[in-house]
Order: sequence, then structure tokens, then C-alpha cells
Amino acid sequence: MSDLTKKINLVGRFATLSKSIEFEDFYSINVWVHKDEISLQGHINPNTLSAAKKLNVDLVFDNERQMLTGETEDSKLRIVLT
Repeated sequence: MSDLTKKINLVGRFATLSKSIEFEDFYSINVWVHKDEISLQGHINPNTLSAAKKLNVDLVFDNERQMLTGETEDSKLRIVLT
């Protein structure tokens, strides 16, 4: 897959996400073309937990790093909450 195709797919995926959740509770949104991944970082609160649930991201507490992390089944979306 060409880089241009990856970029177009990521933009489409990002547009779809924006229709499903509010981004205002996430303090960092990264689009990784080389990984074909979107990552969202935010604080643990009801809105970010709800967004993870809507996006089918199973969050797991990482005791070593003291944060919740998870990704979609296809690894195309990652969420990190602190």
C-alpha cells in the first residue's frame, strides 16, 4: 500500500471517529502513517472511558506505568489514559 493510500485511509478513519466521539477530552491525538494507526491520549474520566467503550477498545491497567492502555482488535486505534 502506498503512503498516499495510507494517508487517505487514515483521514477517512479519523473522520469516522470524529462522528462517533468527542475529541475535546483527549489532550493528544496522533496519526501514525508508518504504523497505519491513530492514537488518543487523555486523562481518565467518564468521557474518555465512554469513548473507549464506544470504539470497542478494551482498556487494561498497566501497573508499572500507572495508566490504562488498549487498542482495537485490528490495532488501528490505540487509547492511553492517565
